Amino acid sequence: MPAPSPRRLPLVLALAGAPALALALAAPPATAQPAPPADPVQARIDRAMAYYEAADLARALDELAAAYAESPRPDLLFAMGRIHVERGECAEAIAAYRRFLASKPGPNSTQIATDAIAECQKVLAAAGERLPVDPGTGAAGLPAGHDRTAATAAPPAVPTRTRPWYTDALGDALVGVGLAGGVTAGALYLSARDDLDRAAEGGPGGVTLAEHDRLVARADRKQLWAGIAGGVGAALVVGGVIRFVTGDRTETVTVAPAAGGAGASVTVGWRF
Repeated sequence: MPAPSPRRLPLVLALAGAPALALALAAPPATAQPAPPADPVQARIDRAMAYYEAADLARALDELAAAYAESPRPDLLFAMGRIHVERGECAEAIAAYRRFLASKPGPNSTQIATDAIAECQKVLAAAGERLPVDPGTGAAGLPAGHDRTAATAAPPAVPTRTRPWYTDALGDALVGVGLAGGVTAGALYLSARDDLDRAAEGGPGGVTLAEHDRLVARADRKQLWAGIAGGVGAALVVGGVIRFVTGDRTETVTVAPAAGGAGASVTVGWRF
């Protein structure tokens, strides 16, 4: 499955520890204090942010997973789910979002995660892949306590649509070439009529007998080619019309996963 390309998020504001920075800026410049001991979880989050900004999503995921193993924060699960979506890994994204929803987050975050799961389920169903089963419910849906509409319903049908008749490339080509043949036939016919009119100008100041015969012969050839071009053009136009009427213009609508734009907290940093 091709990886979707959603808008990049300012992850640096997500887990950067802004409150601590604000306190540091507000503190008076007194005597130097020893630096606090390094937080290994925050160090991993910082490295994840750096990898994310460098578009190294695989390493960002590894750092977030390691940080979650040391400190199981729900926002880390949400961040991992979003990166899985960006990598086109819908099954893994669904698993991360379900674990996030099990922590009972706020309504905005719940809605965003629920929508992301629904979109990923559509993508998996359209690709013919099996939907991951929720271990908490035994169904391919959401964790207990959340909306199970998507879990209990049958897998969504592959969305299709019918394109307008004039978007059929083969039909357009047949009709276009046929009309060009008709125009050519008309031009040849008119030119032949001009030759015949010129040939009819006999007598003083008119054409000679030899010129008369030459013009008539040329008019006959033009009329022959006009008939051929007109016949072929008409046949092509009829073929194009038949193609418009009988051609299959049904196409599959591609659904790309996206986490949606609701909730400014997610946009500026995945805080809840």
